[in-house]
Amino acid sequence: MVDEREASLPGELPLDDIVIELHRVDCEDDSCSAYHPNIKTSSAVIRHIRDQLRVGHIHLHTLDKGAMQIIGPSQMMQESQAYDEIHLGAQMNKVENFLENESFLEGRDVQVATAQTIVFVEEVWLCRESRGKGTSLVAVQNALRLLPCSSKALALLQPGSTDSSPFDPFEAEEKLIRHWAKLGFEVWSDSDPAWLCLSLEVKVHGLKVPDDG
Repeated sequence: MVDEREASLPGELPLDDIVIELHRVDCEDDSCSAYHPNIKTSSAVIRHIRDQLRVGHIHLHTLDKGAMQIIGPSQMMQESQAYDEIHLGAQMNKVENFLENESFLEGRDVQVATAQTIVFVEEVWLCRESRGKGTSLVAVQNALRLLPCSSKALALLQPGSTDSSPFDPFEAEEKLIRHWAKLGFEVWSDSDPAWLCLSLEVKVHGLKVPDDG
């Protein structure tokens, strides 16, 4: 789940404070990808631009939903299950189940159905000194812009557990929703509001995320 400890909302995002290094994460076993050819994993290193110190990371998964639909209606389920079986602790089956079995708000259901690429933001982690400054928002925004995917793409995440939060869990949940709403993430499902979604065709802070060019 996405780290929940950066829930304060800054007035302005520190756009020039960090740099993102995105790279593909290959499976340890070369034959592994044959079982999930349309699910790719990426990792982004977050560094301070001045001293290049590593201050955090982002883990993302890209599902080529369009390619899987061409193969067959159950292809995404099969690849998601295969990915989870090989990569212990993975959550691709949860992503597939959310997309295929939950109900969505009017208009959002069409966007989910027509999405060609799904980007699952699995984890965002920042060192303590970098939290509470909007860094996670900028980092995720830039990572999404660097990630190659189709124009009809959908990003989703779960804000994280609030069990260890020092304040009321309901208040914490609302803060998390408001936090990610600054980037455009919203609740799209009326049956599972734990997921937040973002159409990558929309403009975020004046930038198209990602830019197809």
